[in-house]
Amino acid sequence: MGSDLSLRPVAGGDIIHPPKDGGLYSIDHGGNGEHTQVVCGFLGCASAKDNPVISTLPPMLKFNVNQGAAGEWIRATFRYAAEEVSAGPPGSATVLAKLSELLFVEAVRRYAESLPDGQTGWLAGLREPYAGRALALLHRDKTRRWTLDELGREVGLSRSALADRFIR
Repeated sequence: MGSDLSLRPVAGGDIIHPPKDGGLYSIDHGGNGEHTQVVCGFLGCASAKDNPVISTLPPMLKFNVNQGAAGEWIRATFRYAAEEVSAGPPGSATVLAKLSELLFVEAVRRYAESLPDGQTGWLAGLREPYAGRALALLHRDKTRRWTLDELGREVGLSRSALADRFIR
C-alpha cells in the first residue's frame, strides 16, 4: 500500500506496533496527512465457481461507508468487530463469521445497485423483482425440472410476462 510510487518502501516491522492493553495492532507511518484507518479481512467459500452470484463478482469489492443509508450501520459493525477481535470473548469467532457475512451481503447489494442500466447477468437479474425471485427459486431447487408456467405462477406473473423479464 502506498501513496506515491516514487517513495522508498518501508519495512512492515518498522511501522507495525503490537497492541497495547489487549487492543489491536496499529500502523504508524506517514506525515501530516489526514488520519486513515484501514480494516482488512477476507471471506472465503469452498467453491466460488459453482455459485452464480459469487462467480460474477469482480476480484475486489470496494465501497464508501459515507454513501448510502447503511453507512452508519457499517461503521458501527466494523467497530464492534474490532472490539470482538481485541477482546476475544467466547463465541467471538462465530460472531465475526456472521458479521462478515452480513457485511459481504451489503457489499454485493451495493455492487449490484451500481451496475449500469442494460447490464445483464445474475446480479443484474437480481435487481429486477420478478426475475430475482425466479432466479432464487431456480437456485434453491437445482434438481427440479421447472417449467416456465410453474416459475411464473410461483413469482406471480404469466409465462410470457416472466419470459419477457429475462429477455430485456
